[in-house]
Amino acid sequence: MSVIIRAAFNNQNWNGQCQNADRDRRLFQCHESVISTGYKVTKTGKCAAQCWEQSLCSNYTWHSTTGDFGERATGDAYFVYRDIDQTLVLWGKSEIKKAEGNSLTFKKFKPLSENAQVRGLTYQYLEEVGVPKWGSGTFRYISDETSEVLGSLISEADETLADPSEEYWDIEGRPLLKRHVMKERSRKLIKAFKSQLTDFSCAVCGFSFEHTYGNLGLGFVEAHHTVPIGVLTVQTKISVSDLVPVCSNCHRMLHRSNPPLTVSDLQMKLKGS
Repeated sequence: MSVIIRAAFNNQNWNGQCQNADRDRRLFQCHESVISTGYKVTKTGKCAAQCWEQSLCSNYTWHSTTGDFGERATGDAYFVYRDIDQTLVLWGKSEIKKAEGNSLTFKKFKPLSENAQVRGLTYQYLEEVGVPKWGSGTFRYISDETSEVLGSLISEADETLADPSEEYWDIEGRPLLKRHVMKERSRKLIKAFKSQLTDFSCAVCGFSFEHTYGNLGLGFVEAHHTVPIGVLTVQTKISVSDLVPVCSNCHRMLHRSNPPLTVSDLQMKLKGS
């Protein structure tokens, strides 16, 4: 089975002792002794601790403090850390190379780029996609289905969101929506959704492309999935009732967090509540 590991934050990309450790708020778990890393800061602000995090992306080894891994640990490994707002950030992925006692060895990997890291994950969301409830401990076993969902989140985190019923291109003529369209399965669904609309105004802010651009904007609106694309499987059935019309700006704002905001959440933010 694959695993998800909750590591502490390391400001050297998990490849060295933390710098400016006394001023980096992201190291709050070390500052407040939430986890035992041997946190100790030198006069230059460098952390002198000998924790697993500082060599995770150089030795590619992780040691559990809560028990042995056993033969079940054979698939992918996902790495998260707790952010200052207590949400989780999915920052890395590798493949388990060897499990021995309380240690896992991984294939070589690097932390995901800032854009590809998945932020704002909650424990509730992880439970909804199949991660066992997380209390104490540093890792959880996950199924292949849950591993696929987490992998999809990483793949989609750095992609441009757009209306899958329209053609969008970058300056090199390379299509941007291959992954997005694949996950959404059906352009027929988008077409059917738009055909039953009587109002093409944004469900969040009320913006109308037709009112602003005249005939050029007639019938144009983007379709937002109320069920996050990342949790869809091949067996998931989506209907037009699972879609809402939104403008381009609101569509992007809905997807600024993972999992996406709800329409009502974004409406409240727009009103300043």
